[in-house]
Amino acid sequence: MNPLMTPLPRYIRIPVLIAASIGLLSGVGAAGLAVLGSAHAAWAMFGFELVIVVASVLALLVGMGRLGDAPGLALVCMAGTVFVAGVLGAVSVKMRIGSVSLMPLLMFRVALAGLLALLAAAAALCGDRDGWRRFALGIVLGIPVVVVAGAILGPWRGSVLGLISGLPDVPRLILTIGGGLILAVLLCASPHLLISAFSQRHAQAQRDRGSTDPKPT
Repeated sequence: MNPLMTPLPRYIRIPVLIAASIGLLSGVGAAGLAVLGSAHAAWAMFGFELVIVVASVLALLVGMGRLGDAPGLALVCMAGTVFVAGVLGAVSVKMRIGSVSLMPLLMFRVALAGLLALLAAAAALCGDRDGWRRFALGIVLGIPVVVVAGAILGPWRGSVLGLISGLPDVPRLILTIGGGLILAVLLCASPHLLISAFSQRHAQAQRDRGSTDPKPT
């Protein structure tokens, strides 16, 4: 049977359950920090943490076999959700709640999303060379976006922005517009390749299953 349509093997299911449990606990804890960690509750961050909680619960259901149809595709979507919600939640409070820096939490979320994505690939793309190529290319194209985002949002933000603002007008304009366009293209291409690596395998599995189903007489 196609690995997209079968339950996750034990060597993938257990890491998924562990990663999802950790993600759930971190989401609940960070949601509490968003509300109680400063004089004014950070409701935007609280909302993004709830999104991470929901994604972690869904990942737990995948690990338990409750969402058996295309678990690899489901996991990669949840990995993207954890990554985006984690970044937006930290950015919404400028990387700090009270006296607590959110940079360690953000790095943890990036690592957690990467782990879920790798588990999704292992679950869904076994033996699919074209799928692995798409997955790898999607990761490679996404790295510059993550690096630039980290440089702008991380502790080096002041130095990076100061370096850009210190450039002459024409080079600064070219860098800003050209770099922005390149990052926009990469930001569109990377998720597209990652999702298509899984969705094409899922579509093939559906066709294979349909061709083996007994025809009505």
